[in-house]
Amino acid sequence: MTSRHPLVNRIAIVIGAIVLTAIVSMASTLAVSNSIEGNATAINQAGLLRMGAFQLIAAVASETQASEQAINEQMDEYEALIEAPAVVHAIPRTDDHPLALQYANVRAIWQTELKPAIQEHVPGSALTAGTLSTAQSYTSQVNQLVSMLEERTEARIDLLHLIQVTSMVFSIMIVIALFVDLKNRVLKP
Repeated sequence: MTSRHPLVNRIAIVIGAIVLTAIVSMASTLAVSNSIEGNATAINQAGLLRMGAFQLIAAVASETQASEQAINEQMDEYEALIEAPAVVHAIPRTDDHPLALQYANVRAIWQTELKPAIQEHVPGSALTAGTLSTAQSYTSQVNQLVSMLEERTEARIDLLHLIQVTSMVFSIMIVIALFVDLKNRVLKP
């Protein structure tokens, strides 16, 4: 059984294909944009970890015994920043992901090396070479974490661009195919 309106059927198929392409593009865009939601905040807060580490080191080197409470409060605030929801949310939930491993490394260096070095330091005295080295190592790892967060976000944005370009090219190809088909079947019966 053949349709009495093959031209209408062809146009309907093309419109359906374009609509399907648009829906897939929108759904993909929504998924990718949701996956990077909050990454800018996470990058900023991870960047604050660098500055916060140097502020702690500077405070420990310059403060007196009377300000030990202030240093402890500053350390508590710093630990809250490490565990900030925006940062934690941006880290993948799998333990073997490079970003998760880097975040775990930053936390481990803080807990096992830098925090104990700050706590053991006598306020107001000169920093030891070991403490300075630990602080530099720690901030280097934080820099790596920030870079990885930025790269992950940029990769997702690149994926978003690829999806959009692919959808646009596919839609244009469908329209061109329709015009070629119309030219061959309607203009040359």
